[in-house]
Amino acid sequence: MSASRRRSSKEFAATNAGRSMNVSYTRMKDGADMVMQALLDDPEKLAEHDSASAPPAGKADISSVVDTSSTETLADLPSRSRTKCRELSKKQGGGKKGLWGKPEDLIVIPKVEKEDPNFDSEEESDDVILVTSSPKARRLSTTAKNALFQDNARAFGASPVPDDIKAQIENIITEYFSSGDVDEVRIRLGELSIDTGTFPPLSSSLPLTRLLNVDGQFNYELVKRAITMSMDKHEREREAVSRLLSELYLNGLTPVELAQGFRRVIVSADDLALDIPTAVHMLSIFAARAIVDEILPPRFLEDPLLAADGDDVVQEAIKKLSINHGTVRMEKGWGPGDGRPVEELKVAIDQLTKEYLLSGDLEEASACVRELNVPHFHHEVVKRGIINSFEEGKEYTNAIGSLLAYLVSQDIVSTAQLRKGVDKVALTLPDIQLDVPGAKGLLTALVTRAKSDGILPLDYHVQ
Repeated sequence: MSASRRRSSKEFAATNAGRSMNVSYTRMKDGADMVMQALLDDPEKLAEHDSASAPPAGKADISSVVDTSSTETLADLPSRSRTKCRELSKKQGGGKKGLWGKPEDLIVIPKVEKEDPNFDSEEESDDVILVTSSPKARRLSTTAKNALFQDNARAFGASPVPDDIKAQIENIITEYFSSGDVDEVRIRLGELSIDTGTFPPLSSSLPLTRLLNVDGQFNYELVKRAITMSMDKHEREREAVSRLLSELYLNGLTPVELAQGFRRVIVSADDLALDIPTAVHMLSIFAARAIVDEILPPRFLEDPLLAADGDDVVQEAIKKLSINHGTVRMEKGWGPGDGRPVEELKVAIDQLTKEYLLSGDLEEASACVRELNVPHFHHEVVKRGIINSFEEGKEYTNAIGSLLAYLVSQDIVSTAQLRKGVDKVALTLPDIQLDVPGAKGLLTALVTRAKSDGILPLDYHVQ
């Protein structure tokens, strides 16, 4: 038999079954109607039927009670939709989950009574003072630090440092950031002279230690000031300081003086961190770099005097030296492009100015000056540009005057750097005149034009 025939026979059987059920239901309904009609026609039979269907005495009609109560109860309950689109999900509090009560509800914590077995006298005491054991909380006050310095003069150096010496050293370091020349630092130190006689007369043959002060008691201030002044500058200045300290080791600064300067700046790390959040990180690089350069011994990081207030710096420096290739990493601690040699910058500036004198392109020259990214060294751009123009003649001197006016007007070179560069040319003028006899006249003409262009003050005179 085919599938279609089997399907037809099944449908036919289902249809007949449905018809039979309908007929039976109709007959039952008709019979019930006939019985009810007969009872209504005969009141006596209706009374007998009611008495027979009534419950026995003493028993209530449970079905009627249940039906009524359940109906009333269901009527009072709110209807709930069973569809998928409910107003709130359970995570949003729709199912009364995740709710913390009303905002105005107060959480009342019952007080534990003394008779309670769970009573804790320390927990309920109001005289408990909370303290922290964090190392950052154990900081020395200024008074304590001064006492530490005075009680350990051998480790930290003599104190306090006179204000005059501080100011002179700051000027020396600022000039060093501009030139990067250690010999120039030595000359500047030799030119210093104060009433107390701390600095001797100029003598280029004296080492840096003797130029700074007679007995070297404040030499550590040079180390401290150089590090702290570089911390709020760029990585190039910090690299320059690391190189300066390395070159002055045993040639101007003794190992004791270097250690004194490092101790003072490390102990002051928390004060520096108030203005420079990364002070601890930078000081750790300075310390690790000094150990790599062998100007500080490795045992310096084990100094117990540093544990009081410089433990953070010490631990980070140890970590930097302990990693793989830590020594090589610290040699480039201030980045791969930092600390370009001064000679390299001078060569780049020479090429820049000579190319400008050939092309006369102000835009290209100014872009090259920007790319150098050495605003503290712009005086060298002024100096070398002027000297190179002297060697070429008066026409090129006018061209360099136009370049300087353009650089100042575009805020690329500051007036202070311009003036400093002109002063440097004036200082080397006797040597320049050996090759260019008319250099003095060219410089005077250039200064006059600079005054008319408004890039030099009218009261400026060549020194």
